[in-house]
Amino acid sequence: MYLKNMPGINNYAGAILEKSTYSFYYTLDGHRHFVNTRYLPDFNWHLIVDQSDENSVSKLRLTFYINILISACIAAIVLLVSIRTLNAYQSRIEYLAEKDSLTSIANRETFKEAFEYYLETARHKNQNLCLAIIDLDNFKTINDTFGHLAGDNVLIKLTECITGLIRQGDLFARWGGEEFAIILNDCLLDKAVEIAERIRKACAEITFVYDGKSISLTVSIGVAEYRTGETGFELLRRADAALYKAKEQGKNRVSTL
Repeated sequence: MYLKNMPGINNYAGAILEKSTYSFYYTLDGHRHFVNTRYLPDFNWHLIVDQSDENSVSKLRLTFYINILISACIAAIVLLVSIRTLNAYQSRIEYLAEKDSLTSIANRETFKEAFEYYLETARHKNQNLCLAIIDLDNFKTINDTFGHLAGDNVLIKLTECITGLIRQGDLFARWGGEEFAIILNDCLLDKAVEIAERIRKACAEITFVYDGKSISLTVSIGVAEYRTGETGFELLRRADAALYKAKEQGKNRVSTL
């Protein structure tokens, strides 16, 4: 009697009671119901499982939303990793564009840009500015005698020595080969010469050992002070001429022009 009072199932009450297992579906209020029945003889019961497609759709909808959320999280993680990777790659590109690959100090292009900036600042603020060009003496002999790998290590050692002697706010760059340049900001010529002498003496005290052999280092330095009205090229040319003057006078010295 109970089955006959259940909407939708009542039409199948006879079949349910007659068969040990039975499956069917019916429609009620616009929703399809899937029914599975089984007779349990030990208890003289009929087990009825009635599942509405509304529940199935709800579960599917929930599963769909969960999948969307998971996909969004994965996409966000991938995007975050991609951004960090790109930023790291961009930073590396910028570093390589600004730094010398061997010595890790500023390269020639960075020096050129900074040199123009320092010059403009000196002109507008009426500040003193000096430029020092440093050349490692007898570098060709070092390369020919000990090899280019030894020469590279000498340049690295020299760079480390000089880096520890320049002032904060000055720019130290590799000009090319065994030549380096220092922009001495807001600096009088006497002070620039004093710094250059300190660098020369420190380099002369370095005993570089490569493959069990000692290599002595000396540098020649040319220093020039910015003169009102002159161009960056003219200042650079005077500093370079002062360097050659130091070379002609026997190397391992500081000259001005």
